[in-house]
Amino acid sequence: MSIRKCVVAIVLSIVAPVMAGAQSVTAVRVVRAAAVLEEPVGDAGSVGSVGTGEILDVLDERTGWYLVRPAAGSPAREWRTGWVSAATVEPMGPGAPAATATQAAVGAQGSVERTANRRGFIIGIGAGGGLHRTPGFSVFDRFGRLISSGGGTNNFAIVTNFLVGWAPTDRALLFYSNKATFTTDENYDALGVTGFGATYMFRPTSPSAYVTGSVGGGFGASLTGSTSSDVGLGWSAGVGWEFRRHLSLEGDVLMVQLGSGQDHTVYRGLFTYTFY
Repeated sequence: MSIRKCVVAIVLSIVAPVMAGAQSVTAVRVVRAAAVLEEPVGDAGSVGSVGTGEILDVLDERTGWYLVRPAAGSPAREWRTGWVSAATVEPMGPGAPAATATQAAVGAQGSVERTANRRGFIIGIGAGGGLHRTPGFSVFDRFGRLISSGGGTNNFAIVTNFLVGWAPTDRALLFYSNKATFTTDENYDALGVTGFGATYMFRPTSPSAYVTGSVGGGFGASLTGSTSSDVGLGWSAGVGWEFRRHLSLEGDVLMVQLGSGQDHTVYRGLFTYTFY
């Protein structure tokens, strides 16, 4: 064998395995439900999500990331291409078997649920507007005769929501809740309920409808000091729509029963951003 042929053989023996390795990852299997991102960075926007067991075609690779698309025959998706973390998938080589008929059937039926990855630590904040309904009053003399009375009033209010807690599943969220209302009432500038809250999502993915509620201590406060503050009990109940991952539109009713015996009602509508 000539020297030239020996050199060519040596180069090919070195380059061929490298090239084969570079091309070996043509598909990946999802081992943990994950978000599909716009860019190969952790804080990039989400374009969708994938569930455990799904097969994805690989278009490109970066350190710790794969650019993927749904495999042929997969159910219609809301995304075409996106990046997934290498920690959530396992590579499949060119010789790896394609999805079995059972896997394909499961994927077509959608019984392997995708997820919005809500599990774990959560924190959220929201703001909006509302209507504060103040209670009416009646004054009686010592003989039980009515001296004076007045109806309740309706006041515009700015409403806020804060929560921090833990989601044990993609559908159940448990948290500390603080719902505050800043009103134009002549007796109180702020009303609210602080205590335990919970949310139940009807779907593990976004978009999803949900129900939410909280119970705890109620408070009424005067920020100007013109009247004294008061405390009591309170609760809230509402419904919402997570129209995009993290973002939701929510409506609820806030009931605050103060120690003075006054029952305040606030009808609220607000946008909420929840990080999970």
